[in-house]
Amino acid sequence: VRGGAGVLFGPNTMGGIVHFFTKRHLEEKPRLDVEVEGRSHQTWIHRAWAGMATGRADVFVTGRRMETGGFQDNSDAVQKGGTFALGYSFPHGARVTLDGDAVEHDIGNPRGTTVPLSQWDGRKERAAADQHSRTEKSRGNMRCKVFIPTEGNGAFQSLFYGSRDTLVDLPARHASPVFDQTNRIAGSDFRYMDQRGLAAGLAYERDSQDTVGRPSSHITNWGAYTSGRLERGHFHVMPGIRFDQHSHYGNQWNPRLTVVNLPCPWLVLSANVSRSFRAPNFLELFYESETFNGNPFLKPEKAWSYDVGTAFHWRQRIA
Repeated sequence: VRGGAGVLFGPNTMGGIVHFFTKRHLEEKPRLDVEVEGRSHQTWIHRAWAGMATGRADVFVTGRRMETGGFQDNSDAVQKGGTFALGYSFPHGARVTLDGDAVEHDIGNPRGTTVPLSQWDGRKERAAADQHSRTEKSRGNMRCKVFIPTEGNGAFQSLFYGSRDTLVDLPARHASPVFDQTNRIAGSDFRYMDQRGLAAGLAYERDSQDTVGRPSSHITNWGAYTSGRLERGHFHVMPGIRFDQHSHYGNQWNPRLTVVNLPCPWLVLSANVSRSFRAPNFLELFYESETFNGNPFLKPEKAWSYDVGTAFHWRQRIA
């Protein structure tokens, strides 16, 4: 979705929306793929994919491990993680899906080199400024989606999601951390849609940060939105509006209007005008580390956007 027209899908959509669909296993037969890859600097990568579908259920999982010695002293790293996607389709069209991913990093932190650039010879610059410092990172995401069709070609859709990020800096492996931080996001979206173009929904999201030795902080945003579609001859008019209540910035109203014209079967003309805003994210507001601190006094960006578009299909009718 181009520009601010994506405002119905979230409060921070000034540039548009791209929708990613998690891969699922569709084949009747189970499948397993394994790869091993070797690279320079003692680097090995192992990957595996597996999928299976039985009746109305399907599952797809992946796994990955990368280990490298690194170019510089104390730049070795180990990364391991995986993804999963589970789904079940009910007889009358309802479907429940659960997917997620997790990744862990154990990384050496050489903090550059003490050797002057004029003395680099392909070997000397590999000496690390810090021979022992380590960084440990982890991230996990999970999403559950419920789709329930209704009579009259409509459907209810519920989405629940959450993520957890941790960052730990250590002066040496297995030592007590000098920095330990956890960020969490939890949210949900409830929506009704039908084939006439009507959509209405409610959304909520809470972001929080916990840093050892410092006060916890969080921000919340809840929103309500609706859109419709009116057809008059070759014209389709799609008005919409979204209301957001942000714990840091108060109320925000964002309307949009999209007009589509089909003057003939092979040509589409479209135009859109919309208002959108982007609130500073949690990192920009509250993040604290040894090298960067957020600014809680930042204000949101607000913009009106306008765009026009056309689609031309030679010898092909446009649905």
